[in-house]
Amino acid sequence: MDRFFIPIFSAGFIAGALIMALLDITVDGSWISENQTISAGLLALLGALLTVIIIVFKDFREFSDRKDRIRADIRFSLSAFLDYCEDSLRYTKCLNENSNNDDAMNSEVLPEQIHERHISALSEAATVVNSHEKAYFQKALLQYQVLDARLRGVKKTLEKNVSGGNVLGVISEYNLINYGVNALQLRDTVEQIYGLLNEQMPFSFGGRREELEARVRHEWDFL
Repeated sequence: MDRFFIPIFSAGFIAGALIMALLDITVDGSWISENQTISAGLLALLGALLTVIIIVFKDFREFSDRKDRIRADIRFSLSAFLDYCEDSLRYTKCLNENSNNDDAMNSEVLPEQIHERHISALSEAATVVNSHEKAYFQKALLQYQVLDARLRGVKKTLEKNVSGGNVLGVISEYNLINYGVNALQLRDTVEQIYGLLNEQMPFSFGGRREELEARVRHEWDFL
């Protein structure tokens, strides 16, 4: 709405001023008959301003409809991000608990990347929300990119260095917990976006390293 307020208000104000001027100078009709060129120009300008108002209102209606459509569709994509977070936590748990087991190297354990349509949905949503909400969508996309790159980096490192399984000899438990923290942070951001969609103030997550590590271990216990 913010992007449409100024042009609508400005055009409406000018159009209103022109109408009042025309009404004022045509009380006795003498001014128009003596200044036909100027009066015709004023009427043309008034018509142009009214056209601008109609176009802006039309654009605003289309923008509003698009925003409603995106908000309705975005929940499906957000659920894909939450599924990815859970799969990421399960993957880090698998590596940590099966550090000497070849099962930890199973490629199917690695979380499947989020489909491009869901990523595009979040990117598109960021274009129709206000600057405060936009920051959350951008944060979620960045967090996903970082986490996915790290997990696939882990996979490549293990494939290159582990033979017979000694995961923690290559990837420390500290780093595995860090990746779990990354997954929790992404999930927190997605849940904050859900709050925004429900017109609620997003809950502030966070904490010290010890608290975040405890959350990861707690999540691992329930997977």
